[in-house]
Amino acid sequence: MPPKVVIPKFKAENSTQIASVGNAYSALKYHKLNLADFNTLQAQGRPTGDFSGELDVLIIQCSAMSTGPAPQQIHYKMTSDSAGDIILFGANTGEISGGVTTSTKGGTSYRIEAPIILDGTDEVYLWYRTDQGTLTIDKTIVMWHE
Repeated sequence: MPPKVVIPKFKAENSTQIASVGNAYSALKYHKLNLADFNTLQAQGRPTGDFSGELDVLIIQCSAMSTGPAPQQIHYKMTSDSAGDIILFGANTGEISGGVTTSTKGGTSYRIEAPIILDGTDEVYLWYRTDQGTLTIDKTIVMWHE
């Protein structure tokens, strides 16, 4: 029997730019994502509470990459708190693929494939750093399914 193919059904994204991300994590440089959008669910009269789902893919888009030295990798951590201390996924690294026509733009993606349960919230926080040089994080997308 072939393996079951799971197609992500839900998407959470944040397109607030984070400028000058360098080679150290910063308490001021993160994206907050609402995975299930509890506010919308409440407005629709649907149940909210603990988040339970399987994260599938993380996509990070960037620009303004420095040229000397140019960043080659983006490292990320995912936490369940805004201080960055309650780690859900730690210190993952992805190679940056540069743009075809603009070498200072690019991005990376990660296949996560991990279930998570969040108590009383749908919020996660993503923290970034580079291996060298600086860049601007333009957008982060997390795709997940139930």
